[in-house]
Amino acid sequence: MWRAMTGWLERVPIADPVDRRNAPVMQVLMMFIGCVVPLNSMYYVFIVGLEHRPGWIVDLGTDLLITAMAWASFVLIRRGRFRLAIVLFLATVLASAGAAYATAGFQVSLTDKMPMLLLALGGLILGRHALWVIFGLLMAIFGIGMLTDVVRALQSGQSAEHLLSNGPPVVLGYVIIAIVLDRTIAALRESLTESNERGLRLQHEIVERERMQEQLLHAQKMEAIGRLAGGVAHDFNNILGVILGFASERDRLDEPDMDARQEAAAMTQALEGVEMAARRGAAISHKLLSFSRNDVTRLERFDAGTALGELTPMLRQLFGATVNVAVEIDRQWPLTIRFDRSQFELMLLNLAANARDAMPDGGCFRLGAHGAPATGGHVVITLADSGKGMSTEVQRHIFEPFYTTKPSGSGTGLGLAVTYGLVTDAGGRIDVESAPGTGSTFRIRLPRVEREILPDSGVAPGMVIRVLLVEDDDDLRQRLAAALTDDGCVVDAMADGEQALRMAGSATRPHVLVCDHHLPGGQDNELHRNLRALLPGVPMILISSTQGGETGDALVVRLPKPFTPSSLTRLVRKVATTGVDVPRLQPPIT
Repeated sequence: MWRAMTGWLERVPIADPVDRRNAPVMQVLMMFIGCVVPLNSMYYVFIVGLEHRPGWIVDLGTDLLITAMAWASFVLIRRGRFRLAIVLFLATVLASAGAAYATAGFQVSLTDKMPMLLLALGGLILGRHALWVIFGLLMAIFGIGMLTDVVRALQSGQSAEHLLSNGPPVVLGYVIIAIVLDRTIAALRESLTESNERGLRLQHEIVERERMQEQLLHAQKMEAIGRLAGGVAHDFNNILGVILGFASERDRLDEPDMDARQEAAAMTQALEGVEMAARRGAAISHKLLSFSRNDVTRLERFDAGTALGELTPMLRQLFGATVNVAVEIDRQWPLTIRFDRSQFELMLLNLAANARDAMPDGGCFRLGAHGAPATGGHVVITLADSGKGMSTEVQRHIFEPFYTTKPSGSGTGLGLAVTYGLVTDAGGRIDVESAPGTGSTFRIRLPRVEREILPDSGVAPGMVIRVLLVEDDDDLRQRLAAALTDDGCVVDAMADGEQALRMAGSATRPHVLVCDHHLPGGQDNELHRNLRALLPGVPMILISSTQGGETGDALVVRLPKPFTPSSLTRLVRKVATTGVDVPRLQPPIT
C-alpha cells in the first residue's frame, strides 16, 4: 500500500525534473496543513476556550483561509501547476501572518514557527530571489507586530521599552537562517547545474562514440574490400572472359556444314555458359554492395551456416590459389543468430585476413559452424589456419586496440579489437588457441535464437496464388508476369503506384505482393506504406539492386537483382503457402 501511495504521489504532469521530485513531499505537506490547522482551531474552540486566544476572530478567519489554500495548492500540484501552487500558498500564509501580527502583536506570536517554514519553502522551491523577498516581507510583518504592541502599551499607560527587547534577537536569528539557506541553496543549484552539464557532456560523448564506432566499422569494411580488390578484379576478368568466349560461339552458327540440331545444342551451351558467368558476377557485385554500406547497426535473425556459405567466394578471393579453403557446416542443428549481417561478415573477414597474413607461403584455412546441444545453446563458429601461430604473450594482447605484430604501415591493430567488441556486444565470447609453428584457431560463441514465424497467409498447397506485381520496367514486368503465370499464378501486373493502389483497394485480395523497391519519382516508400495499410497481413517481396535498409515489417522478404524468374516463382510459392520467415535470397553461385 505504501508503494501504491508513493507511486500515486509521484505521478504528476510536471516537466521540470527538480519540481517533479519535490512534488510528493509538497503534496504531503499540503495535506498535513490542510488537516492540522483546522484541528488546531477546533482544539481552541472546544477545549481551551476562545477567551485564551487574543484576536480569535482573525485567527479563525486566517486558519480557514490557509486550510482552503492548502487543499487548493494540493489540487494544483496534482494538475501540474507546481510553481503556481507554491506561490499562492506562500502569499496566503504571508497575508494571514500580517493580519495576525497586526491583531495579536509581536510578543504573542513569538512561538509561531510558520515564518521559518515560509523561508525554507520559498528558498528551496522558488530560489534565492524568493528567499530574500519573503525575508523582507517577514521583517515588515514583525515590524507591524511590534508597532501593535507599542500602541497597546501606550494606550494602557505602560512602558513599551521591554516590549521591544525580544525584537533584535529574533531578527538576528532570522538573518542568520536566511544567510544559511541562501548559501545552501546556491550550493545545491551549482551542484545541480554541474550535474546537468556533466549529463549533457556524457550524452554527447555517447553519441560521438557511437558515431565513431560506426565510422570505424565502415573503415574496416573498406580496408577489407581493399584487400579483396585484387581477387575481385581477377574473378571479374575471368567472368568477362567466359562471356566473351561463349559470345564468340555465334561465329560457328554461320558454318555451312552445321545442321539445325548442332546449332541448337551450341546455342544452348553458349547461353548456359553466359548465364553461369552472369550469376557469378551478380553474386560478387551484390556481396560487395551489401558489405560496403555505411549503415548504422541493424540486428536481424539469419542462419550463420547460410551466411558462411555465401561468404565463401569472397574468402577464396581473399586467400588466393596458394591456400586451401575448407568450409564445414553442421546442418543437423539450427544455426540461427541475431547479429548485424554486414558486421558479421566484417568480423569473419578480419579474422580471415589475419590468417592469410600468417600463411605467406600458403597453407590451409578451415571455417566451420555447428550448434550441437553440447554448445549450451550457442552457435560455435571456428576459424583455423596452419600459419605461424602466436606466443602466449601475443595472445594476451591481441584484442587490445592498436596492438599489432605486423610491420609499421601494414596494419592498424584494430581488426581483432573490433571483432572482440562485436562479439561481446552480441552476448557472445571469442577464444583463441595457438602456439608458434602450429597455426591458430579462433572460436566464436554466439547465442542461438529461434527463427521468426510469420503469420500463415492462408493459402493451402495446390491453391491458385494471386499475385499483385508492381514493376516500372516494361520488359522486366512482362517477363516476370509471364513466368508467374506459367507457374500457375493469377497475376495483376501494374506499372506504377497509382494503378497498384487502385487494384489493392478492389474486392480481389492478392496472396502475395511483388514490388520494386525503387520506383521513379521517389514514390516507393509511400507506396509500400499505403499497400501495407490496404493489405495488412499480406507478405511482400521487395525486389531491388541491394539489400537496402530495414523496413520494420516482419512480412517483407527481399529479393536482390539480378535474379532468375524461377527464383521469384519459388519464393512467391514459398511465402504464400508456408507463411514462414525466408532467409534473404542471394543470386545462385556456380
